[in-house]
Amino acid sequence: MEIKEIGNLKEGQQSWKSPQTGRVYDVTGISHTLNTCGGGGHEVKIVEKKVMGGIYTDVTENFNRGLYPNVSRTVKAVKNDAGCIERQIVASRGRNPDNPSDRTVGMPTEQVLEPNADGVCNALTTVQKDNMLLEITECYRIRKLTPKECWRLMGFSDEDYEKAAEVNSKTQLYKQSGNSIVRDVLMAIFSQLNIKGVPTWNEVHHGAK
Repeated sequence: MEIKEIGNLKEGQQSWKSPQTGRVYDVTGISHTLNTCGGGGHEVKIVEKKVMGGIYTDVTENFNRGLYPNVSRTVKAVKNDAGCIERQIVASRGRNPDNPSDRTVGMPTEQVLEPNADGVCNALTTVQKDNMLLEITECYRIRKLTPKECWRLMGFSDEDYEKAAEVNSKTQLYKQSGNSIVRDVLMAIFSQLNIKGVPTWNEVHHGAK
């Protein structure tokens, strides 16, 4: 494993080739040493793939709100089709969330999207929700590591982080992770110092006593 720097947001803007505040890393590599992020813009930046969806119809914007979890509310396509990896005809149906096949009149229902398994258009009706196009697109974005992700890299549990987050700002949480030593590295050092009550390296990794 190695650190994989794939680009720099500030290339050519400063006197050196790869300014630290602009470096972007691939998530398949390992993390470089975390610092206290002082001065702003020093948080580690990564690129990640996101799959997003849009429902394309001619109805009002409010119609599409909340129809499908994690799918963006979109009324009409306004850009070209670049990046679209899947299209599917769907229809919005009111279904019993506990038993979607239940058609009992008067049962509580929620709007869900039902795809057309045959890959063809549904019958055209006077109701817009009977025939909609769901488009799934693939895109990339650059974002900063969150304070919690930095704490995880340093070997701390989410429980430890949540306790600290209750009494510290995000700035302080970044600083604390940068000032810390990786917990697992510290325990590995302790395990070789023959400290009473601390398991030795062989005990931890090989079960020997």
